[in-house]
Amino acid sequence: MKKITLIVSVFVLLFLSGDALGCVCFFMENPTAESIKLERQKDFSEATAVFSGEVVKLNDFEAELKVDKIWKGDSADYVTMLTGITDNGNGTYSSSSCDYTYKLGEKYLIYAYGKSKKLKTHSCSRSRLMVNSVEEILGLEEIIPHKKMNKLP
Repeated sequence: MKKITLIVSVFVLLFLSGDALGCVCFFMENPTAESIKLERQKDFSEATAVFSGEVVKLNDFEAELKVDKIWKGDSADYVTMLTGITDNGNGTYSSSSCDYTYKLGEKYLIYAYGKSKKLKTHSCSRSRLMVNSVEEILGLEEIIPHKKMNKLP
């Protein structure tokens, strides 16, 4: 009887509580310098745009970044990123634990995906705070030198 209760409990937890599951990211265990370089190149190729910038406007649905450097994508002084929160049209909103979280005034390195007016990123991407981006930026510079945009203070 305990075995059946355990099986039913596991089933309920895994299959009926999908909304409660967090974002699951897969990373290589003990990556080599070469595997990091290959993964970066793959992610760069798949991205619509790769740039750095500071969040200058932020609401529930969008983050506007003042662009500092661009490695890939259209030259622009500002880029608007979707936050992933959607209005369901009935007074409720939807979001995911995989949505990327921005903070006003913070500087980010962004790997953006999607169409130019609907760009977004996710928490499992290579996107990160600029203060944590030194190695990533060096790797991007090996792929292609950046284009300088706005001069951030």
